[in-house]
Amino acid sequence: MINDISAGRLDPAMYETVASLRVPYVLMHMKGMPDTMQKDPVYEDVLIEVMDFLIAELGKLRDLGIHDVILDPGFGFGKTVAHNYELLKNSPHSKSSNALCW
Repeated sequence: MINDISAGRLDPAMYETVASLRVPYVLMHMKGMPDTMQKDPVYEDVLIEVMDFLIAELGKLRDLGIHDVILDPGFGFGKTVAHNYELLKNSPHSKSSNALCW
């Protein structure tokens, strides 16, 4: 399994590497880069922006034949505490297990 906090942004060959290795992949949203991501992150709508990003990147992964993907909204990565709570409050979940299903 590869847990990539940058969704391929820190390593342009990441998606191709995951595809060639045929391993599960954790796709995480992060606004900005690690050294600047917590410097006043701003969103118009954090839920929409994170979901749009994950959907777009998931499409790229599917096109490369990567199908075993775990979606991670990136709590704390380029988000304020209020953003984190907004994501958590509105996160999709499984009705049977009440587990988060990002």
